[in-house]
Amino acid sequence: MVQAQEVDLFAELEKESKKADSLRTEKVEATFKSTRLINGHTNETTRKGILDFRIQHRFGFISNGAYDLFGLDQASMRMSFDYGITDGIMVGVGRSTFEKQYDA
Repeated sequence: MVQAQEVDLFAELEKESKKADSLRTEKVEATFKSTRLINGHTNETTRKGILDFRIQHRFGFISNGAYDLFGLDQASMRMSFDYGITDGIMVGVGRSTFEKQYDA
């Protein structure tokens, strides 16, 4: 049998197919180590059955010096609870001293 090509295209296709099977997509976990990064959300969720309690605070300006105790008098605080229903779904509630806001 005479062939015009030295490379068998079907054999090459079979090699590529096996290579693609070996390069399966892996699920990446713990991109961040927490559900929050500074004051924003991340793509992480609280795991199933875990209750996460947080206290967050922001201090005021230190420019008023000792009169405002270097920003402590102007501090705002937030407390929150997050609960993992499943590994991908969580619910939470929180309360902030800033304008006495509640969130869920």
